Amino acid sequence: MRKVSEKPGSIYCLRDLLEKWGIHEERWSHMSRKWRCVIAKTVSTNEECLDEILEEKPCLLGKELVSEVHKAAGEDGIDLLTKDGNNKLPRKKLAFNSSWGKPGADLIHEDHLTPIDKFSDVLDHESDNPRNLQMFHRNSEDEPRIPILPSLLSWPSFMEEDSVSLDKATRLSQKNALTTWHLDDCGEFVFQTALPVKESRKQNSLIGPNGRPVMKMFFTVPRKAYDMITQDQEQNRNQIFAMLDLWNIPDNHLPSDENDIPLITLCLVEEAGNPLLMYPNLPHTVLTVQDSVLIEERRASLFFLDECVYFVHRGRQSTAPPINYDFFKILAQEESETDKVVNLIENRLATLQPGRMRTRLLNSLKALGDADDVFAISSATQKRVKEITKDCKPDGISLGCDDLIASVKSQKLGVIQNLLQPTTPPKYFAYGHVMGAVVFGPMRTDQQQATLDRKAFAAEFDFLHSGSPKIDEVINALPAGYGTVKTGVAEQTKEDADLLDELF
Repeated sequence: MRKVSEKPGSIYCLRDLLEKWGIHEERWSHMSRKWRCVIAKTVSTNEECLDEILEEKPCLLGKELVSEVHKAAGEDGIDLLTKDGNNKLPRKKLAFNSSWGKPGADLIHEDHLTPIDKFSDVLDHESDNPRNLQMFHRNSEDEPRIPILPSLLSWPSFMEEDSVSLDKATRLSQKNALTTWHLDDCGEFVFQTALPVKESRKQNSLIGPNGRPVMKMFFTVPRKAYDMITQDQEQNRNQIFAMLDLWNIPDNHLPSDENDIPLITLCLVEEAGNPLLMYPNLPHTVLTVQDSVLIEERRASLFFLDECVYFVHRGRQSTAPPINYDFFKILAQEESETDKVVNLIENRLATLQPGRMRTRLLNSLKALGDADDVFAISSATQKRVKEITKDCKPDGISLGCDDLIASVKSQKLGVIQNLLQPTTPPKYFAYGHVMGAVVFGPMRTDQQQATLDRKAFAAEFDFLHSGSPKIDEVINALPAGYGTVKTGVAEQTKEDADLLDELF
């Protein structure tokens, strides 16, 4: 029996784990052994959950929070969608193929989407391009008549009381389907669980740390690693996905200092098991281990409005803007609605003693007051917010996204500041792309030198070419820096950005 015996919180070589666990060879055979990972913790109390959240980490929670979901789903979540008259869709939906969003994939075509008119079409086991279908429950007449199971989720009490529900979704996925690196839509928390499946579907399963078959693996990295994962400016410039290829980078193409390489938190979502609470704005890619159905709800927390502000600034970098939920549209347009939120937060502050939660909420309020380029806020309310938050000081927790927002606003095409390991002076590195796969230059303490590295890249290989024998030659000719480089080459693929509102 394949079983996850590794301890959450300990650091492991990601490639070694995937190979040991019997994951498809395509996912680890070309992966660098320098990728380190920790397995996400499973927590049993609100206090333990809060510890993980305030450290900006995803975590798994107690099964009692999703017991009603699993009960309502019955013996098999896949049968729930594909049997008893539910299989036929009222209108065609678009399923992601796993080739969607790979480095080099075109943003403006739909070659890597599959129109389907039945749920069962997602599970085409003769296809070498496995599929995902994510269907949001938005009270449309065109929605399939299936139970809205996300409505039965029980959030941790401290999250449910101070948050706004934004969206609910059901996701059917085929084994080995891959969802590329992305952020969720508006700086919100996402709470999700895998539905039960019958015994005949559990043959040769990988048993997770909580004793049930693993359905999906979420590979997440810290927010500060975003620019290493996805290069929005290059993506916009060429209308091609520009990002790091986790699965195809050799050891000698990663920085020599392990602190310059993002530490991956690996979240293992088990069948009818512990639900996953995803912290906002963590870049993540998702691998489906077995045919499965996940359901989810998305909520914006009043304690974390700074995450929403940061996401808006990220979204402004994209030529294909993400969904903007009604809650945020109203706050962006109506000063009176922003005033109501400020009043809610002020009333909540009155109930909190000095400590982590009060500090967190003060910081959220401060972000709201400072974001007059995001939210509609009157000068009087802004003045009141500044008075309330004037004594807000660090309390051993993250105090928002000011540094990340500043980084987004000051980005230069082709050069990234290393935020994973803050130093004085800061470190920078250049990047280029080959078929959308990122190529990083050496770490520099001189931004001007990193800019020269970028020019050397641009002179010798082209974003749109499938490869260049000069890549390593160019890299080796650069003046020595703090680290080595990483490269990747991917085949060109295509996707239609006009369909993203439907898909996300």
